[in-house]
Amino acid sequence: MAITAKDIRPRYLSLCASQFEAARHRNQTDLLELNGTDLRREPIEVRKATLASILRQSRPGVRLNEHLEHPEGGVVFHHACKLGAEGIVSKRL
Repeated sequence: MAITAKDIRPRYLSLCASQFEAARHRNQTDLLELNGTDLRREPIEVRKATLASILRQSRPGVRLNEHLEHPEGGVVFHHACKLGAEGIVSKRL
């Protein structure tokens, strides 16, 4: 769960502040299980497409975190730092 600041960057440390209650949202990055079915062996593209389909029908406050493919992780990290991001998530595919 995250708080989105006015500049759209998530602020995880703000979660405890009750004044931000209405701004809380969830960023979902992957779908590992659905209705008791383990999806971890499915290709990530299938899992993300299924997750996107589910989230299109969900309540406000739940978002799909799109992924970025880049051959140089250091470039992505440096750009995230320049944006002031609090962190990045990476996966080996």
